[in-house]
Amino acid sequence: MTPDPKSWADELEQELLGNIVPFWVRHAFDDESGGLTGGLTHDGLRRNEPRSTVLASRVLWTFSSVASAYPQAEGAAAAADRAFQVLLSRHADERFGGFYWSVDAHGEPVDDRKHSYANAFAVYGLTAYSRIRGAAGALSHAQTVFDLLQNHAWDGELGGYLEGCSRNWGALDDFRLSDKEPNVPKTMNTHLHVLEAWTELLRETRRPEVAGIHRQTLGILLGRMRDDRTGHFRQFFERDWTEIPADASYGHDIEAAWLLRRAAEVDGDPNLADATRQAAVGTADRVLRVALTPEGAFLYAGTPDTPKNTNVEWWAQAEAIVGFLDAFEASGEERFLEAAHRVWRFVREHVSDPVGGDWIKSQTRDLRLNPNSLRAGPWECPYHHARMCLEGIRRLRAL
Repeated sequence: MTPDPKSWADELEQELLGNIVPFWVRHAFDDESGGLTGGLTHDGLRRNEPRSTVLASRVLWTFSSVASAYPQAEGAAAAADRAFQVLLSRHADERFGGFYWSVDAHGEPVDDRKHSYANAFAVYGLTAYSRIRGAAGALSHAQTVFDLLQNHAWDGELGGYLEGCSRNWGALDDFRLSDKEPNVPKTMNTHLHVLEAWTELLRETRRPEVAGIHRQTLGILLGRMRDDRTGHFRQFFERDWTEIPADASYGHDIEAAWLLRRAAEVDGDPNLADATRQAAVGTADRVLRVALTPEGAFLYAGTPDTPKNTNVEWWAQAEAIVGFLDAFEASGEERFLEAAHRVWRFVREHVSDPVGGDWIKSQTRDLRLNPNSLRAGPWECPYHHARMCLEGIRRLRAL
């Protein structure tokens, strides 16, 4: 059954403003230390986890974006101001520039790597903040980090971004974002979120240097990283672009599909727009067939044809909703709209938690809480599902 766009948009707005934002206004910050929350269990217990720049940047982006769309949203603008101060005072490296991977409760570095992924998210958050405050300082910081990554992380010989650098922007031995992935110099995930950051920086500044590298990064994702045969994205690479085989990540597939379309829209080249439209629809078709269950759960990862990791991760559900909505816009095929709504119904019933607040972050296929799953933590953030709500509201109200 085709959903009613207005009613659905109203549901997303209520989810955003009545559940997600109030939870994070209450829990994003640690009043005792003055920085970010380290961790929060699903039972409401605080944990002293490292404070990641990824979390700080995503919190900044979320509150800034909500305040931009809903100036009346209670606490959002003030929380964006606080997140901006925390990011710059706790996570920035005043000596060598850029942002640490993580710090402790008092802002001392725990992991002082300058990871391209984390620094790109800092650009993303700072750019969003500059929109609500007209903060020239925020945009200046964003452009400085862009320049640092171009000077030190861009592979001038073979193209693409190295995963990261040492604190002083030297060579790095361990590139991994987490112990769930191999230690490789180039990954799809980092390139995707560098592109996302550059898309927003380009939208805001129109700098020729940003436009040029933005188009190159989009070309890498569309050309080198997407497998035209399967519709999935290759995940891991040696420096010379030799692929390191790995399972497909269905969540990253559908997230990339719509973010590439967004990047091409900001770029403005009609040929890129057509290429990304075809890629987005093809990838959405593939993951709809392999990753979406009859109940509406969007599974995590597997081969191009068979799920292997059947966890229900909050962020993948959010990306599936946006990605299928985007594929509907790109193709006009109502099966994508229906798929997006099927995931939303599943989320509303099994993932969103209006009693405990926010969303349950990680569950098994049979909806048991995964061990060590946090409600808030170094990776457990408001960015994916708040962004889904904002994107969904805008798109559905335009139908």
